[in-house]
Amino acid sequence: MSFEMDISKCPYCGGALTHRFIDGHKRLVCAKCNRIIYMNPVPVVAAVVIKDGKILLAKRKNLPNIGQWNLPAGFLELHEQPEEGALRELKEETGLTGKNPELCCAVTQNSKRYGSVVVMGFIIKEVSGEIIPGDDASDARFFPLNNIPHIPFSSHRRIIEKASSLIL
Repeated sequence: MSFEMDISKCPYCGGALTHRFIDGHKRLVCAKCNRIIYMNPVPVVAAVVIKDGKILLAKRKNLPNIGQWNLPAGFLELHEQPEEGALRELKEETGLTGKNPELCCAVTQNSKRYGSVVVMGFIIKEVSGEIIPGDDASDARFFPLNNIPHIPFSSHRRIIEKASSLIL
């Protein structure tokens, strides 16, 4: 998948940007100050809660993929540790409070909007509270691992597969 962000001015000096091949990659470079403008992946965190052979999923309330199920997940915020982000997303989307998240894996996925995202999946074994969908979720519930609905994000499917193999 090809992705090119519409950036025309250098964020350092305001000079015009051009494309050059550097280190085998097409990169944006300022014609005035000669700085390379690196386009980096966007960090995302996902909470994986599996209990009694069931996995917690949230139904999307917003684009993309409205009405489809995925892991409680979202963008990591500035100055936030990934573990904190996973717990925040769990709370925002499901109402559940988690403790002691453990990194399961990190996977990449192409994104039409962001070019590339790195999704860090965190297994959260300790949760409390009542499921109350909120924020970006219109519903949240547990599904049997052997009968989960379609998950539109390949990164979430890979995280679920990895987490299931570690927990079960």
